Amino acid sequence: MKLAYRVPFFVATLLALSTLAGCSGSLLRTTAAADLQCPRDAVSLSDMQMYTSRASGCGKKNWYVYDGKKWISVLDRASFDLSCPVDQLTGVELGQASVGVSGCGQRAAYVRIMSEWVQNGANAQRGESR
Repeated sequence: MKLAYRVPFFVATLLALSTLAGCSGSLLRTTAAADLQCPRDAVSLSDMQMYTSRASGCGKKNWYVYDGKKWISVLDRASFDLSCPVDQLTGVELGQASVGVSGCGQRAAYVRIMSEWVQNGANAQRGESR
């Protein structure tokens, strides 16, 4: 392929990727606003790693991973695993792609593997936080 053909293809690819990133950011802000029960313009987003972001607003935090279609909340995953309502869960960032979640007398650590939140360890820890 001649260089003259490669440059437009490269530029078109960059534009498509930047549009996708912009759309996924807008989707994240909307998703986080609903999850945090906070106005969309009061939600602050920050990247942790590629396709992994932290959202905060109205005194709450949540962490998300993008699967190519939607943003997946670590607190939603933990709510299922721990049989605990999301509004009773709190999280703390443990690293660039890991989050500790506690609530309902339990706690668990989650790591981002590909486009999912996966519980790190066989079972959630029961009892008081250390």
